[in-house]
Amino acid sequence: MNTVPDSMAQIKRAISPSSSTGERTEGVGLYAYNVWSNEEDSTSQQEMIQSLSQPTELNDGDPPFPDKVPPHDPSWKSEDTGYLLGHWTGEDTTLSGHIVTVSSASQSYTTTVDGNRLFVLCNVPSGDYTLEIEGTALQDVLTIEANTITRIMI
Repeated sequence: MNTVPDSMAQIKRAISPSSSTGERTEGVGLYAYNVWSNEEDSTSQQEMIQSLSQPTELNDGDPPFPDKVPPHDPSWKSEDTGYLLGHWTGEDTTLSGHIVTVSSASQSYTTTVDGNRLFVLCNVPSGDYTLEIEGTALQDVLTIEANTITRIMI
């Protein structure tokens, strides 16, 4: 396992611009086994966490993440849309690739059944819809609610 200073150096290498393209990675994922540091390193876990964003001896005064990141815009939470997650459990196992249509009086949305007999629709305005699956006699009514995943098994 890495020591904390070695981990800091590794993180800095990972987030540095590429020498060939100049591009940067979007970020890094840190993972710690149940033991977060090696036996030779007596650094506390709190010191490690602090060294990610604040100057310390462990990062030679240069933390890999010195700037605070603002939270993402949560405007999607106030949208009047929902999601549909469907699972075809019927006897017909050949529905992979068939079209699923969810329609109201004014609009319709389509997707396809995947190889696991699942289908998903995102950002569907809330309301009542009729569900149809190509190749079946199914015609069902369902309600999509805002900011909710409507799950159906048919």
